[in-house]
Amino acid sequence: SIDAMPTKELFIDMLTRDIELIPAILDLVDNSVDGARRLKGNGSYKDFQVRLETSPDQLRMVDNCGGIDVDLARKYAFRFGKPGNAPVLAHSIGKFGVGMKRAFFKLGQVFEIESKAKNSSFTLKVDVVKWARDESKWEFRFDRVQEGLKTISKDKRGTAIRVTKLRTEVAAEFKLSSFERNLDGALATHLQDALTRGLTITLNQIPIEQKPLELLDHSKLLPAFKKVTYRHRNEKPVVVKLYCGLGPGREAREMA
Repeated sequence: SIDAMPTKELFIDMLTRDIELIPAILDLVDNSVDGARRLKGNGSYKDFQVRLETSPDQLRMVDNCGGIDVDLARKYAFRFGKPGNAPVLAHSIGKFGVGMKRAFFKLGQVFEIESKAKNSSFTLKVDVVKWARDESKWEFRFDRVQEGLKTISKDKRGTAIRVTKLRTEVAAEFKLSSFERNLDGALATHLQDALTRGLTITLNQIPIEQKPLELLDHSKLLPAFKKVTYRHRNEKPVVVKLYCGLGPGREAREMA
């Protein structure tokens, strides 16, 4: 037989090569939004918040969006890719099951997670350099795990993430005020729906402002509109509404 198993170094390099820093951070925040969506669906997210902090030493993110159940963490959340028997999570943004792990590898050499769900909790700390040295084991190990707990109150459910020993290029980016502005704008745009539903997101203690998309509507300047329905076999049809037009300039938005 021939050993065709990839090395972890190659795996990490391939996984992180094609994603930029800001999209990687958005992948982490998407997991928090997924938690809110699992609990509230298309309802209000006004009781949920995500606090994101960046510095040249670390990235830290804390949410109160329901936490990660231990069974979900053990079988699916930390798998590289979603197995065929993975449960379909309603309202989930994530599709391929690589976003969170890819973000950790993109950011730094050590990541820590503490999460409390309805009836379980766990902590996990991974030194990526040490983990990559052992080619025989691909799993992560819990540092502490509790299952079958009495119902944890909703205000204590959530996840805290900390990434340290940042990559040199990441630490350099985190020093730039322009990076913080760009990340602020990306969060406002990417998570517009969640913000509209009341989710509070802060970046270095400053709230991300909701920036709704607007189109000018006038008798001489009407937006184009098209509704398209996509059908595939016996699956539920997907309805897409497309609008195209001109938006107000920055000056008009600031005066509003």
